Amino acid sequence: MKFVGHDTQNEVLIFTSTDPYWINKWDTSSFKEVEDSADNDQRYNVQIYDTLKVVENFVNDIEIPTITAISGRGIHWEMALMSDITLCTPDFILKDDHFGMHGGHVPGDGMTMCLQKVLGIKRGNYMALTCKGIDAKTCLELGVVNEIVEREKLLERAWELARDIMKKTRSCRRMTHHICVRPWRAMVERDLRVHVISEMYSFNLSKSAHDFEYIKYDDDK
Repeated sequence: MKFVGHDTQNEVLIFTSTDPYWINKWDTSSFKEVEDSADNDQRYNVQIYDTLKVVENFVNDIEIPTITAISGRGIHWEMALMSDITLCTPDFILKDDHFGMHGGHVPGDGMTMCLQKVLGIKRGNYMALTCKGIDAKTCLELGVVNEIVEREKLLERAWELARDIMKKTRSCRRMTHHICVRPWRAMVERDLRVHVISEMYSFNLSKSAHDFEYIKYDDDK
């Protein structure tokens, strides 16, 4: 992300996925390599440092307006929710499955923090502990997303918004983004490290592993 932010030729970021799902495929062997490692430095670098920097770089290093186009269901919506504008498809379901993993998994790598911010503490905590989902229509009503757009028109709408933003002066665009992202920067600075360390400490105490079989793409809410 910092490379995107440091490239002064970038003006507006459209953040999306080419797959019908937001995140749908994982290389579980890459997780296992770290989880089984006896190298504590490697575990720290990947499980804590890398986890922190993905989110920190998005809010701290991107100096341009951001638009996320959520292309469907999946997991890990942190940066989608932190974007200045968030679009989604009608089949989108906002859900955090961490706590539902076999044996329980602390939802500390950004999702619960974001849910508490956009939904309020009570709703965010409820979603974290029950793994219940919220459909796209409800997300729009609660202010989690800005627009619901049919998948075939999703990117077209994102580009339409980007072109409209580009009509403003460069200084106006960038300084407006600073205002938009400021609440997220304050939250990330204050809370993210505690969330991530809580997750990874519990993860290693219980000798857990990333098991994505528990994630289901159905209409359960």
